[in-house]
Parts: sequence; structure tokens; C-alpha cells
Amino acid sequence: MRTTTIRWLLAVAWLSVTVLLGAQPQAGGQQNPYRLKDPDQTKTCLACHTDFAQTLKRPVVHAAVQLGECSGCHDPHVSSHSKLLSGNVSELCAGCHGSVIPENPRSTHQVVADGGCRECHDPHASDNAALLVRKGEDLCFGCHQDIGQAVTAAAFEHDAVRQGCVTCHDPHGSDQSDHLLKESGSAVCVQCHEPDKPAFATRHQNYPVAEASCSSCHDPHGSDQPALLRNNVHAPLSSGGCSLCHEGPNSSVPFATKAPGYELCQGCHNDMVTGAMAKSRLHGPVVDTKGCVNCHNPHASNQASLLKAEPPDLCRTCHADTLRRSAAVTATHLP
Repeated sequence: MRTTTIRWLLAVAWLSVTVLLGAQPQAGGQQNPYRLKDPDQTKTCLACHTDFAQTLKRPVVHAAVQLGECSGCHDPHVSSHSKLLSGNVSELCAGCHGSVIPENPRSTHQVVADGGCRECHDPHASDNAALLVRKGEDLCFGCHQDIGQAVTAAAFEHDAVRQGCVTCHDPHGSDQSDHLLKESGSAVCVQCHEPDKPAFATRHQNYPVAEASCSSCHDPHGSDQPALLRNNVHAPLSSGGCSLCHEGPNSSVPFATKAPGYELCQGCHNDMVTGAMAKSRLHGPVVDTKGCVNCHNPHASNQASLLKAEPPDLCRTCHADTLRRSAAVTATHLP
């Protein structure tokens, strides 16, 4: 009996030693990997970085900073990256925020693709939501100055722009559409504009525009034209004459044109089309199945002559290789 008791006491003692020497140091090592004198990383770092204490008083603080895990992003000893970061910025951010870009994006914000997270976000703390370095559209217009200037100068502003760019756009990437739009086609528009309302249908000549591309007629940011029509409007559209070019709204194919390619345009622009066809050499897009609308928007445009874009950007859509070669050589033909 006495021998059994001694063995039991020895077993308890051995277990206690194992716990003290094994489990506790392991847990302590996880909590204090750098064996700091004070395991509170924030307190240790602030001993030198005293000005950072003011940063921590901002309304929005990065979760990693709140947890006091400075070493989550910085190496406290040495690094091959600036500010002693333990990796490049895009990799560090993606470690926790990898899901901000869809798996198969149709469009990605270039600054995100370039790993420029700090261009928009403060990694420590901010006065703005989502750690943004500036508020909403002020941040976006810092890079997209042309849109910002157009919005400011426009006589009619889109309410969605006033609410903020992220009303329609995802600032990181979209798997739905180009231009970082949250939805494709008109789907992003009909979230606010209700096409089943009688007034909406009347304004659009009863055509099922919910299935069309709203931006082919309207500028989604702002315009000098009522109803946010783009600044240069094709005469049939401005007079409500959609059926001059398209089949009727009750047709099984309401958006089909009444004639193919340039033949449709020839009805009003006969002199131009006839003169072009008399030439011995024709630009290929003029005579293909799409004809004039290869280069011109048939409804409205912000460019002169209803062009889809200004040259050479318009030309680049087909002739990117030629323009790229021209830019690469030192001696170019002046035109």
C-alpha cells in the first residue's frame, strides 16, 4: 500500500514538472516570440516611437494595431523592405485581405494590381472609414482628375456620384463588369431607377431599356444635358425618334436596326456615305457588318462627331500594335 502511494506521488510530481517546463514555456513563446522584457509590443514600440501614440487616438484603428501586433507587419531587427516591413506591401495586405479582389475579376483597380494599398489606406489608423487616407470621392478624384473636373463643371450631377463612387463601383476589383462596376450592363442602374414605372417607360418610348446599356445614352457621372444625356446627342434620339432606326418597342427584336451597317446611316447621311463609297480604298470598319458604329456612338457621346473616344485612343482599339511600334522608335512620321 505504501509503495503504491509513493508511486502515485512520483507520477503527480513528474506531471507537474512536465507542465511547468513544457506547456508554459511553449505558450509563453507564442505570446512573446521575441522574448521582450515587456511582452506588450505596443508599449515596447512606443518607448521610442512616441509620436505614434497620437496615431492610436484616431477614430479608426487597424485591427492588427489594436491587438498590439506590430511584428505582424514589421520585423523589429532588420529587413530588405522599407520601414522594416517583413514583406512587400501587397503580400502583407493579402495575407489578411486576400478576398478583396474576386477570384476571376473582369476588371481590377490598377493601383490594387500594382500593390499600392497605401495609396488609399493608412495601415495604422485614420479619421475615415476603411482606413482611407481621404474621404470618398475626394480620394478617387485625386487620381481620376478628369472625372472630378467633369463632375464639378456639369450642370446636372448624378445623385449616385454625390453619395460616393462606391455606390456603383467596387474600389478593388469586379467579377461582374468592366470599369469596376458592381453589376453588369444596366443591372447597376436599375437598383435605383425602376424601369417598370409608367413614367420611366414613357420617357424611353416604351423600349425595354432595362435590357440595354444605359451609358450608351447617359453619362453616369454628370452632364450639361437634362436626364444626364451625354453632351453630344444624335438628332433622332434628342427628338424621341428611336423608331427611325430601331424596330418598334413591341417588336420581338425591339433593338434591331431597320437596315444593316452603313446602310442605316445612309438614310440621313447620304452625301457622306456615297462620297466614302466612291473612294478606291475604304477603311475596313466602314463596310463591315457594324459599319459606322464601329467608331461612332449612334445615341450620344461626350466626343465631337459622336466618336466613341478621342483619337488616337479610338484608333488604338484596333491598331494598338501599330501605335506601340510607332512609340518605340526614335524617328517617327510627324502625322
